[in-house]
Amino acid sequence: MRGKRLGFSLAEIREIVGMYDAPPGERGQLRLLIGKIGKRRAELEAKRADIDETLRELDTVEAGCRSRLSDLGGR
Repeated sequence: MRGKRLGFSLAEIREIVGMYDAPPGERGQLRLLIGKIGKRRAELEAKRADIDETLRELDTVEAGCRSRLSDLGGR
């Protein structure tokens, strides 16, 4: 469940879990997981940057709307 919550696909989770008993074993499993965590983190950070930019744009548009409403006498 944690893997799904962290955004890993079922195939990725199956791959990670499946490595535990197969060569290269737990060491390989942990290395694979660390790599996938890095990739997932980069994806989330990129999404966060996009969200932050969108929020800034929304703030700008909203401020413009409020200013224009004020110019129109609050109507």
